[in-house]
Amino acid sequence: MGEGELFEKLIRIIDALRGEKGCPWDREQTPETVKRYLVEEAYEAVSEVENKNSQGVMEELGDLIFMTLFMAYLYQQKGDFTIKDMLKKAADKMIFRHPHVFGNKHQCTTEEVKKNWEKLKQKEKKKKKPELDIPRSLPALMRAHRLVGRARNISCPADSPAELAQCIIRQLENIARSSGSSTETEYVAGGIGECFLYLVCMARTCGINAEDTLHRTIRRKLGELDTST
Repeated sequence: MGEGELFEKLIRIIDALRGEKGCPWDREQTPETVKRYLVEEAYEAVSEVENKNSQGVMEELGDLIFMTLFMAYLYQQKGDFTIKDMLKKAADKMIFRHPHVFGNKHQCTTEEVKKNWEKLKQKEKKKKKPELDIPRSLPALMRAHRLVGRARNISCPADSPAELAQCIIRQLENIARSSGSSTETEYVAGGIGECFLYLVCMARTCGINAEDTLHRTIRRKLGELDTST
């Protein structure tokens, strides 16, 4: 079977699962109940990439594609949009955002492509505030990384790692001076939150992704990471 035939086979399987004689569990699902499985499958695929397990990646990507199609099928049944609509939207968007490939054929550097991508993305979503384009469901460090400098209330208080380090030190000193009483819990939590945000700013300034760095550190501490290479 070719890719197209296998794609259609997956849709037929979903159709059978959701049909009158299908699976009771699958028939009960809604977008709200399925959304967490979609996220879990994405993380499982990323985990296999980090493990350098190509067979695991293949399996988890298959699960992710299936769950994506399952979610789209639920919306198709509701009459909101069809799987065809979803695929057309994705294809049109990629063509629009790659004018250097599908348009004027202008050769671009990687940096020019990234800048142009953001411009085209904002052109598509011009009716939204830029910060509203960042999903709230993202992990906090990842969301902060994408929001810094974009959202009005989330910006770096300084431009250099040394200055940011001083901001963090001041916050930590304020936290250290607290009594630790339950009445100051919210104050301490706010200070820790500011420290996290400053660390994300520092990481961005150094060209580092805070989310990936913390994951790597945890894996190293747990002995999950081979540090011999």
